[in-house]
Amino acid sequence: MKAYTPLSTALLMVLISISGCGKQEDHPQTQISRTVSAQLDTVNYEDVAETYTTSGTFISDERVEIASRISGFIRELPVREGEVVKKGQAIVTIDPTEVQSNISEAEARLTQAKRKAVEAEAEYQRHKNLYEQKLIAEQLFRKVELQHQLAQEDLRVAQSSLDQAQSFLEYARIKSPVTGVVVEKFKQAGDLTTPGATILAIEDPARIVLRTFINEAYVQYIKEGDGVLITLDKDKTPMKATVSHLVPSADPATHSYLVKIAVEDTSQLRVGMFARVEFDMGHKQVITIPMAAIITRADLPGVYVVDTQDIAHFRMVRTGRQFDENVEIISGLKVGDRIIVSSESVVKTGDRITSG
Repeated sequence: MKAYTPLSTALLMVLISISGCGKQEDHPQTQISRTVSAQLDTVNYEDVAETYTTSGTFISDERVEIASRISGFIRELPVREGEVVKKGQAIVTIDPTEVQSNISEAEARLTQAKRKAVEAEAEYQRHKNLYEQKLIAEQLFRKVELQHQLAQEDLRVAQSSLDQAQSFLEYARIKSPVTGVVVEKFKQAGDLTTPGATILAIEDPARIVLRTFINEAYVQYIKEGDGVLITLDKDKTPMKATVSHLVPSADPATHSYLVKIAVEDTSQLRVGMFARVEFDMGHKQVITIPMAAIITRADLPGVYVVDTQDIAHFRMVRTGRQFDENVEIISGLKVGDRIIVSSESVVKTGDRITSG
């Protein structure tokens, strides 16, 4: 028989003690502290609308950028940003000096072309009579005939050049093509403008639409005429609206599609306002529970779950969208779980729960 020294005996007792402690930790026992009456609810699925939300900005669907078609200094630009202009109203006057100079040159060329045409006509008629009398060779007559034709063509070109130069005189006085509000001025009176240079921009405030972009993954579910909900930042009340336009090609950089949303009542809307759009993607079943069941601890949501022994246990959950008085549970609960919605007193883990 092996003899144990006092030291080995002490070590053996320590090991037995540690082993015993480990077994107790492997099987923790929930201490039942008291009985609490509470209202319970069984977790189940709810059929809810599946939505896709984007953000957008209100713009005018009718924006006109006024540009010059001639070169010259701006003589008059009497409108200001925010001012309402009427269709046909004169809004820009450009100094027509250069245009008038071009008209004068065109008139001089036309006068010269007319004189040459008259001379060519007389020469043609004289040679025609001689040719018919067989007094000149056909080759000479054909040469005079060609010169007559060229003179007539030069006359037509000169007349067309004058007509074009005179038409540009009308462009010196620009009129608004639409009724709208001046939203931006790019030039001032006295500035030099050139053909194609934008002078100002006009928008129609009655043609406000919401512009947003949708991901390519959702474009198949959206079509023109679909109803959507719009929520403004300044007013959280959703407004009904309609998809008015869907651009069929995507932006190559972002792979997103431009969508325009029309709102019936635009009286309270302004260009530049921000809003969120909620598109209907159909329906699906999700787990929802009453909002009243959610308890926040350290800014994290959770619920009390009641087990088969009617004992309460706190469980963390991850929430999603809110539907009226219910909230979606993304993780943490399963169908069939019993949860506490309300209780007569504060519930703690380990409490025995009776249905009130």
